[in-house]
Amino acid sequence: KKPAPWVMPSRRSWADVPAATPTLPPQVSPPAFALSGRQPHALSGVEVLAVPFTHHADAPVLGDEGRAVGEALGLDLLEVLESARARGTAGEVVSVPVTGRGPSLVLLVGLGDETARDFRRAGAAVGRATFDRESVATSVAAAGDDEALTAFVVGLMLGSFVFHWRSQGAEHEPVRRVVLAGLSEDDHSAALERGLELG
Repeated sequence: KKPAPWVMPSRRSWADVPAATPTLPPQVSPPAFALSGRQPHALSGVEVLAVPFTHHADAPVLGDEGRAVGEALGLDLLEVLESARARGTAGEVVSVPVTGRGPSLVLLVGLGDETARDFRRAGAAVGRATFDRESVATSVAAAGDDEALTAFVVGLMLGSFVFHWRSQGAEHEPVRRVVLAGLSEDDHSAALERGLELG
């Protein structure tokens, strides 16, 4: 006598059972970028300022915008670089906490030989240094041409990239807003768009 069909042993293996498709939790948004013809220290409501520096004849070199930021905040940023023995290599970052009203942090960002690759490394360093921040205004990209601007944006996008499987959200989030200071929208929007597409 044959057993009833409902008691017949199954011939399907676990390999035949479709695996459950994991659900990817919501990911964090990349930074929003904006161009401004004003210098970083002239922008209000910004949490972090980032300015470039280089190195020449065994000494750090701070540009006009970096000196202006120092004067506005009452800081001798060149002395900070000298004390830190900064070499100005691409992507080197010297962090300067600031007390009082206004920005809470200044980032001095090395530009190396100021090649497009160096600007990309500088952008990645700014992205990594500004996790969990609300905003950063930076004149780093303004130190080069449009190719440098594009490279800087690509680097910052990559440096701030976050991917996670945490159901409660990412442990850290990229900076929400990036203002590329010293760059007018009319003249540099195409270079910014290229960077966003590539990043």
